[in-house]
Amino acid sequence: MKNMLKKLKGKSTRSSETVGISLRQEGIAFAQVSWQEGRPRLVGCEFLPVQTGDSCAVLTHQISRLRLARHRCVGILTGDDYTLLQIEPPAVPPEEWREAVRWQVRELIDYPLDEAVVDVFSVPTDARQGRQAIAYAVAAPRRVVRETATCLTAARLKITAIDIPELAVRNLVGLLPGAERGLAFLYLGRQEGGIVMVRDGSLYLSRRINVGTDSLRDLATASSGEGLIDLSSRFNDLLDSVILEIQRSLDFYESNFALPPIANLVVAPMEADLPQVLPYLQQYLGVKVSALDLGTLFDLPDLTPQVQARCLTAIGGALRVRQVTP
Repeated sequence: MKNMLKKLKGKSTRSSETVGISLRQEGIAFAQVSWQEGRPRLVGCEFLPVQTGDSCAVLTHQISRLRLARHRCVGILTGDDYTLLQIEPPAVPPEEWREAVRWQVRELIDYPLDEAVVDVFSVPTDARQGRQAIAYAVAAPRRVVRETATCLTAARLKITAIDIPELAVRNLVGLLPGAERGLAFLYLGRQEGGIVMVRDGSLYLSRRINVGTDSLRDLATASSGEGLIDLSSRFNDLLDSVILEIQRSLDFYESNFALPPIANLVVAPMEADLPQVLPYLQQYLGVKVSALDLGTLFDLPDLTPQVQARCLTAIGGALRVRQVTP
């Protein structure tokens, strides 16, 4: 997506801070991060509800109100906006991967290749000595990337990148204790979620989960009324499917990388209040399970779990830029 963004970049930024923005259907996730002595500081974090079609106007007002014009910005796509595919890197120099991969993904997307923006990122190869390297290809409709970039530019933000949630989450996981030894991270949105395996700042594995907090909340609520046994069983079945995907990810990591097994799973904040989830995961997974509180990580005690969940990828996106150039 870099070539497309070159046309949208204008004057140099004037600030050392970075803004992360995720334009979601129900609102805008906003985060503002600065770096001091090698540590990030979350300056601001909000979720701004919007009506359909109002996103750009609301964002422009927010940026103007906070006087953030010409700040660095990383836009984060949502899960419906793109396709993420695990691939074998093509047998060409890395600088030619993006063009070569376009032909690999043409049969895997439901829109013309000419209308796709394609990018590639690799998994560290030092952990796969003697084995086929792994990479991930990202394909998104050019229209979606352009609309996101146009909205950010209209708000007078300086676009650094248009990123995907998996890489934004990677930036966040890299700050957690034990990240240098490897962590599994589970995040559940309202409709779906994902698992990433991150070690020493690198993404090793990403897997999507077709379970979200809306379905878990509905079953958890219903299980407190009539039909307790059946509905509880359905709730547990849904969590069992999450556990299965986590275990498959742990097994893949252990069998495909010459690295110590991952021993810790961190669960991201969720929009819904689901206290049953962590104990259930801990009961059936052979790793230590803990909950992430971004308020503690960034010393912002007033950051509610709902805002943390909604702004998770915006915060991660804002963490992408570590270098400070006043």
